[in-house]
Amino acid sequence: MSLTRREFLGSSAAAGAGLVIAAQLPACGAGRRPPLDADLPAGTFTPNAWLRLTPDGRIRFYLSPVEIGQGTQTGHAQLVAEELEVAPEAVEVVPAPPDPAFANPLMGMQVTGGSTGISSFHEAVRAAAAQARLCLLTAASRRLGIPLEQCRARDGRVHHPGGESIAYGELVEAAARLRVAAPELKPSGAFRVIGKSVPRLDSPAKLEGSAVYGLDVQLPGLLTAVVIRAPELGASLRAHRTREARAMPGVVAVFPISRGMAVVAKGYWQARQAAKKVELRWHRRHEPPLDDREIRRTYRELVETPGKVVHRKGKVEEALAGAATELEAVYELPYLAHATLEPQNATAWVREGRCEAWVPTQSVSIARQVAADAAGLPLEDVTIHTTWVGGGFGRRANQDFLAEAVEISARLQRPVKVIFSREEDTAVDYYRPAYVHRVRAGIDGEGKIVGWHHRLAGQSILAQVIQDFAGSAMPGWLPARAKHFLGEVAGNALKRSDPTSFEGTEDPPYALGAHQVEYHWQDPEVPVGFWRSVGHSSSAFAVESMIDELAHAAGSDPLTYRRTLLAGKDDDLKVLETAAEAADFGEALPAGHGRGLAIHRSFGTIVAVVIEVSVRGERVKLERLVCAFDCGLAVNPDQVLAQLEGSMVFGLSAALFQEITLREGRVQQGNFDSFELLTFDATPPMEVIRVPSDRPPQGVGEPGVPPVAPALAGAIFAATGKRLRRLPLLPELKRQR
Repeated sequence: MSLTRREFLGSSAAAGAGLVIAAQLPACGAGRRPPLDADLPAGTFTPNAWLRLTPDGRIRFYLSPVEIGQGTQTGHAQLVAEELEVAPEAVEVVPAPPDPAFANPLMGMQVTGGSTGISSFHEAVRAAAAQARLCLLTAASRRLGIPLEQCRARDGRVHHPGGESIAYGELVEAAARLRVAAPELKPSGAFRVIGKSVPRLDSPAKLEGSAVYGLDVQLPGLLTAVVIRAPELGASLRAHRTREARAMPGVVAVFPISRGMAVVAKGYWQARQAAKKVELRWHRRHEPPLDDREIRRTYRELVETPGKVVHRKGKVEEALAGAATELEAVYELPYLAHATLEPQNATAWVREGRCEAWVPTQSVSIARQVAADAAGLPLEDVTIHTTWVGGGFGRRANQDFLAEAVEISARLQRPVKVIFSREEDTAVDYYRPAYVHRVRAGIDGEGKIVGWHHRLAGQSILAQVIQDFAGSAMPGWLPARAKHFLGEVAGNALKRSDPTSFEGTEDPPYALGAHQVEYHWQDPEVPVGFWRSVGHSSSAFAVESMIDELAHAAGSDPLTYRRTLLAGKDDDLKVLETAAEAADFGEALPAGHGRGLAIHRSFGTIVAVVIEVSVRGERVKLERLVCAFDCGLAVNPDQVLAQLEGSMVFGLSAALFQEITLREGRVQQGNFDSFELLTFDATPPMEVIRVPSDRPPQGVGEPGVPPVAPALAGAIFAATGKRLRRLPLLPELKRQR
């Protein structure tokens, strides 16, 4: 039996999650009150960890997930507004401080990822607001001396049939003394805010420039540090000469730290200029040095040998032996960087036995643990301030930039901001692992799939990151050494069956007959981490490309063939048909044009993509993209569409151009000239269609990525007859000419 990433995280945190929700939802008046409430007036009502209602009518909500541009702030405000019967803009949303009460119910810690910003929280947040509403209604009924059933909450007031009404602020003192049972949530038919495309609450601050990102943080006496890190992955500092750099104007200090040499100055430019004067020698870790071509060669050899079986249904070898036709293909995917538009940065101030940090992070839990470890302080002496975040895509789950800032600040006992250059950000990322997939599939005389043997090789993300993640989920009283040991044990236990590597290969929606998935774990010690859609980003390319190849072998077209394989899967079929019909799939195109189609389910959301291209020589023009998806209930439909559009542009950039290559142990890419993003003028017209669904909200931040690459490869095949099995596609198309 194999687990998806969600299932793994959910099961590992299950025991803790129940306690977390209980902590979030104490009875009225019994809620925790973190020190960040110090600016609120006396008499503030604290019904639970998330909400504060003040006597002057303010409503504050502590947002557990970090707003990374995905619209979670507005979505959560809508959830609160719906149950509390106010307008979303009446809810003041502030980042939640590190506290177990704000943990992601699925993951058991404060992590923003896995497309769970709404899907994991929507029910608990609504319950928290509904609980506050019931407290207010109960307080009003007692004051008015009328039955509770006759009281009605609306627009920040409690109304009764006589026409009188009482503002929430006037009721908070009485409400705070009440204890009520958990109320029922509003039925979907009564929604007034959920399901509406209300304006984003974060737009004004971002448009007027008042939003403070990590790079914008300013403190009295703030110093800026750049860190010179090893040019080869894994290398360590052997010798240094810093005299000339220390004599440069504005330079405050130059000294070695855990990951390289820190150059600290009064400003960024001064630090950057001084860094050029530092002379360093390094110990090489890998001999021979890392080379991605050798890594992939090793993977190609591995997939020719049996791996660990992570999924088995039926006897696949017997099925393949009896097939009328057997196909085999090998698909290759490169390492990928995250390329967030705001490079990594963090500000820390360690002084007098305490640490404060201002950080654009995807996880305040992990940030706090990392800062505590770097400063040598207990967790309770560390304060994390979450800033606005200029892009995450999984990169900011790792906290190396914060560890550096804390280490430097602890040495100087002054506030220090560490800033990565664009080139450094690309060169020392935690990359999406490279993978090689080998798929063998057999069809009978009618084209029906009778057996599917899927084998892949790559690195385990969880084996690398679990130490940081696990430490943050463990009780604070455990010593750091014990957390590290337990994290290492967990990582070792997972590396050969890490679900993040093969998610999406074990549960395609198609009728595959006998089905076996094998995984080869191989660790070349390249730093790897979560990248938008994680394992699905590679699995979908292999699965959907092979489905296209089987359709071709069966003499069918990609749409008709998928329809047959999806018989009985009504939800998937509906999404597929919606996309195909809107894209005019099957209608004739001019010579040199082609359409490709792919469908994939990830994070609970089904996405089908049709891409039309024209190809002239090595030039591929994206003519049109049509997407249909089923994400369950859309709390804010406009934001959901934006997430799908953004993730597909993200996926197109990766599919067309992006790869991280290693030569002599060094990452060859740096700025956007060598790690390209899709430009506005190259982005195709997009039509994104939401298929209505009764399901609860599912993830939307990542599911747009996986189907893009196979759909694009299918479109190029339809236009040229060239089957591209290696990403990125443009270099591969050039190579095949």
